[in-house]
Amino acid sequence: MSNLLYTFRDNPPNLEIIGSRNSIIEFSGGIKVFDTTGGGTSNCTIGWGNDQVLRAMSSQMMRICHSDYKSYKDENREILADLLVSISLGKFKKLYLAGNSGGEACEAAMKLSFQAHNLSGEKRHKFLCRSQSYHGSSTEVMSMTDRPNLDIYKSLYPQNKLFVPEHNFYRCSIPGETENEYLRRELSVFESVILENEPETICAFVCESFTGGLSGFVPPIDGYLLGIQSILKKYRIHLILDEVICGNGVTGNYYAFEPTDVYPDFLFMGKGLASGYAPISAVLLGSAVSEVFTKIPRIQHSTTHQGYSLGVAAAVAVQKYITSGNVLDRVIDDGEYIKNLIKKRLSNVSSYFKNVRGRGYRFALEYECPKSNEFGMMLANRLFYNKQVQVDAKWHRISFSPMLCETRESLVNIFEKICDEFIFLEERWLEISSTLPNLPNQLDPHSRAF
Repeated sequence: MSNLLYTFRDNPPNLEIIGSRNSIIEFSGGIKVFDTTGGGTSNCTIGWGNDQVLRAMSSQMMRICHSDYKSYKDENREILADLLVSISLGKFKKLYLAGNSGGEACEAAMKLSFQAHNLSGEKRHKFLCRSQSYHGSSTEVMSMTDRPNLDIYKSLYPQNKLFVPEHNFYRCSIPGETENEYLRRELSVFESVILENEPETICAFVCESFTGGLSGFVPPIDGYLLGIQSILKKYRIHLILDEVICGNGVTGNYYAFEPTDVYPDFLFMGKGLASGYAPISAVLLGSAVSEVFTKIPRIQHSTTHQGYSLGVAAAVAVQKYITSGNVLDRVIDDGEYIKNLIKKRLSNVSSYFKNVRGRGYRFALEYECPKSNEFGMMLANRLFYNKQVQVDAKWHRISFSPMLCETRESLVNIFEKICDEFIFLEERWLEISSTLPNLPNQLDPHSRAF
């Protein structure tokens, strides 16, 4: 019996990784799979085993793995700040290194928003957030989600969160409603929530630029973020954008919000900064809030591994890779090509297929069928063993996070296999599902029962 307490106690992982390169993971037992999930949590953006990143980390380890953010200078921190601020083309003025995870960065951004209002003489303490979102696992940040499996913690949550509806035209629009009508209704509801909850007490609205894992990579409709920011400015409420899963080039724009005309007050990033090679997270500050903090001697926030030196060294190398050559130039085109491939393969032969949406290398396939969660997990299981492809399939969607190192040709090969297996399983699903018990939320990849 293991002394390790696993997340899924009755279904601990059985496969051990013994090697990886680019998008390929090699498991014990000789199994090699192509991973479309970015390491299971979209953390790996550029692929494993990148020589440039490994050299940068090795060089840093020879000096010191971490030095205190408050006490010592680390030149790599300055390089990373210069790089991320310059990419923003004037939309951000300062980088604040937050800690290890995106959740820590989210909380740091919230605390910076609170401090900025406080320094301006405003006593605000509430935060707007959106249904079907997830920003991290600390109690403060977790209180901004409505995932049912986390309801056990509700009695611990701070009571300063205000929810607005999920932004998802496909799932939330009224039958017959156009995108413009849906947008007007959603913005009206958004402003009414503010007006009903004392606007002068609200610090910020926290939202993903590009909805992530729960809904399955849903980009905002045209005018949404711009309309939201217009309302927020009216009441002096900050806009905090979450780009943990959608930033750092994976949508084809370096920052996922770039196709809009918004200017966020804060933007936070996490795992994508160092592509999962080492923990690091950060917050970018817009001009106005940056100016507020230049007038005080200390930021009232700190974490032990803030500006983790090994993570920063990895992040500098990762971001140089992303912004060099033609990496970003091909991501949007290749992502669009793969989405069209999926649509072409499934639209006329599948009654389960509903849509494919997203941008760049963050996209998702939505389906609808009896026992949809079980269908997704069985599909993932069959792809793993029959096609040597790893996917994130459950609930009502299959979310894809390919590595930026992959070419269109390699992705076409993989997504042809995914479509083949989707069609194969759908043709047999009514018969299979009629005798199938409800499956656990975490399917054991070693199980060949399906």
